[in-house]
Amino acid sequence: LWVVGSEKYKHKHEKTLGKVGSKSVDIKDFLLNVDWETGKINDKVVLDSSFTHDAVLSPDKRFAFVADTNTGTLLQLSYPGFEVFRKFPVFTKKNHINTLAPTDENTVWVMLHNLGRSSMVEVDISTGKKVCAIANVGLNAHGLVKVKNEDAFYILSS
Repeated sequence: LWVVGSEKYKHKHEKTLGKVGSKSVDIKDFLLNVDWETGKINDKVVLDSSFTHDAVLSPDKRFAFVADTNTGTLLQLSYPGFEVFRKFPVFTKKNHINTLAPTDENTVWVMLHNLGRSSMVEVDISTGKKVCAIANVGLNAHGLVKVKNEDAFYILSS
C-alpha cells in the first residue's frame, strides 16, 4: 500500500513554502509504503511535488502518475523506482488538479477541481497534449474512476 503524505498540512489558502529559521524552503511531499496488515512503514520516497492530491499506477504498472496541485503539473514516474520520467505542465495551480485515472490507451484523465465548476481533461502521455475535455462535471469534484468496458466514470461532486 502506497500512501501520499506531507510534512506539513497545507490549507488551500496557505502558501506552500515552509520556514526553517529565517530561510524559506519548498515543502516536498512523499509516498509511504505501508504494510497492509501491520501498519509498518517499509519505505519513504520523496516526490518532486507539493500539495500532492493523488498518486496512481498505470494499468501496466510501469509508471506512477502524480498530481502536483501546487503547480498544476502531472508527473510521470518510473515504477517501482519512482524516478521522474516526464513532467507535463499542462495545468495551473488555479485548476487544482486532484484526481488521476490512467488508461490503457496511453492517456491519463485528470479531474480539475477548479475550486468551483469542475472539468475532466484527457492528456496524451506520448505528446503531453490535451486530447479531450469535458466541462461542468460537478462542483468542487473529486474522484475519477473509469467504469470498465464503458465510456463512463464515477465522480464525486462535493
